[in-house]
Amino acid sequence: ASVKRRLPACQAAGRSEVPDTKCRGYISRRSFARDPLEKASIPGESAKTRRKCAELIKHLLICGVLAFAFLPLYVMFVTSFKNNHEFFLSPWTLPTHLEWENWRIGWRTVKDLLATTLVVAVTTVVATLTIALPGAYFFARATVPLKGLLWGLFMSLLMMPMIANLLPLYALLKNLHLLNSIWTISLVLTAGAQVVTIFWLRGFVEEIPKDLFEAAQMDGA
Repeated sequence: ASVKRRLPACQAAGRSEVPDTKCRGYISRRSFARDPLEKASIPGESAKTRRKCAELIKHLLICGVLAFAFLPLYVMFVTSFKNNHEFFLSPWTLPTHLEWENWRIGWRTVKDLLATTLVVAVTTVVATLTIALPGAYFFARATVPLKGLLWGLFMSLLMMPMIANLLPLYALLKNLHLLNSIWTISLVLTAGAQVVTIFWLRGFVEEIPKDLFEAAQMDGA
């Protein structure tokens, strides 16, 4: 009877009531948000706390993996400024004296190799794109009989292992007197990259709108 007498007063106050089994009365749902002592018992707050803990653990794991990955780079960089005696005494600590002679010796060792690599890379990329782009345009836009069969035969070259071509390729280059030359390296790399490059560029050319090619033809291109 006492519960029924208190119910209209609570409804008149504009509150949404739920039964309280301990005091056999009615308490407001809004009191959960207003009372700081009972805030931790809200299910949403506990879920938010678990998410924060999970995010913290995830970031700690990521930091640990990054530290493990960058540790060899740190040791290599620090060691490059040490002499042999200091390296064997403390390989993990920072150098007490910077040994720039190590960098000078390293530059004298690799400068010719870097120049050769740069020449081979630039020559190979330019030659590969120059030769492969017309082939990709042919397979993407040209309309010829048996083009699908020709494309399938061309793609079958991807299944040929490169190791199977080493001896015939060496014999061919030896007969043509092309050994011991950086231009031979560029030639071999350009020829070997044609199939993959045409395969990639064909999809790129197919995505170009046909109206662009028609406009170029009307302009005399």
